[in-house]
Amino acid sequence: MLLQRYQIHGVGVEVQTSSDALSQLVHQCLFPYAVPALSRLDLKVELAEEKRDWLVPTRARRFLRYGALRAFALDGWRYFTDYLSYLVVEPAGGLIRGYIADETLREQGERFFLNLFFSLPLFEALRHHGLYFLHAAALRSPEQEGYLFVANAYSGKTSLTLALIRQGFRYLSDDTVFLRNSPQGLEVLSWARAFHVPSELSRVYPELAHLAARPESSPFHPKKELAMEEFYPERHINRLLNPQWLFFPALTGEPVTRLEPLSSAQALPLLLPQSLAVMFDRGLAPEHLRALKLLLASARSFRLWSGTDIKSDPSRLQAVLQKARDPGAES
Repeated sequence: MLLQRYQIHGVGVEVQTSSDALSQLVHQCLFPYAVPALSRLDLKVELAEEKRDWLVPTRARRFLRYGALRAFALDGWRYFTDYLSYLVVEPAGGLIRGYIADETLREQGERFFLNLFFSLPLFEALRHHGLYFLHAAALRSPEQEGYLFVANAYSGKTSLTLALIRQGFRYLSDDTVFLRNSPQGLEVLSWARAFHVPSELSRVYPELAHLAARPESSPFHPKKELAMEEFYPERHINRLLNPQWLFFPALTGEPVTRLEPLSSAQALPLLLPQSLAVMFDRGLAPEHLRALKLLLASARSFRLWSGTDIKSDPSRLQAVLQKARDPGAES
C-alpha cells in the first residue's frame, strides 16, 4: 500500500492506496494539503482497485442522487456508489474505505471522481471533525469584508468570482468552502481546487485569451480548467471570519442585474440545500445548523438576479454590489 498524508484545516488525513495511479489521482485532489508527517491522525482513507461485490445493505436509505452517484445511510454508516465503485464512511468519520473500479474512471472520467465520488465522502467524514461543506464562492474585498455567493452549479459563481478578482478582491474558492464554528464566531475556510471557467470568458478577459486553445474540462459543458495562481498570483486566501455579505445568484437573461434584500428567514431555505448534509446525521446537525445560523447572523442577505449587463461588462458587478449598502438595497 502507498501512503500519503494531508492536513485539511487542522484535520490530519492519512490516505493508503493500492497503486501509483490511484495514489496520483487522490493527490490531484488533495496536494495543496500535503504534509510530510502528522502530529495527529483524525481520518484514514483506504482505497483499493480490487473489485468486490456491491456492499450497500438492503435496509439502507438513499439520501443522495447526483448524476451517476448514489449515497445511502444506515445506523451512522454512509455508502457511496456508482454501482461500479464503492466507498463507505464509517460512523464518527474516522475511516473511509472502498474500491475504485477502472470502469468508473473510464465511463465517468477523472473529474467525476475528484469532484464527486471521492470528495463527497471526504466532506461527509470531515463534518465529524467540525468542517461543514457549503456550495459557495467566497472572497474578501479590498475593504477587508467577506462576500459569499451561494448557489447551485451553473449559476454564475465562477464568473462572479473572476470579475471581482480583477477588481482587487482576494478569493478562497469559486465553488466550495467549509464553515467552522470558533470562539471568534464563524470561520469560512477555503477548499483549494482549480477553477472551471466558462469558455466564453476567454473572449472577455485578455489575459485568458489563450485558454481558447485548451480542451474542455467537461464533455457536457463548455468550461476550461484554470489554475488561478497562473493568472492571478498571490490572490488566494484561506480564511474569512464572520462574512458581511451573502448573495444567492441566479442567471436571468434579463438586461439589468437586480438585487433583492432577504431576511434571515427568507435566506435560510436558500442556504440549506447548498449545505445539504446538514440533516444527514442527528448528532452532527446541531453544530452544522449553528454554523449556518452564524452565517445568517453575521451577513446581510440578498438575491442577486444576474442580467446580461454584467455578462457583457463584468466591471459593473462591483457597482451593483455596492447598492447592497443602501438600506433600500434594490436596483
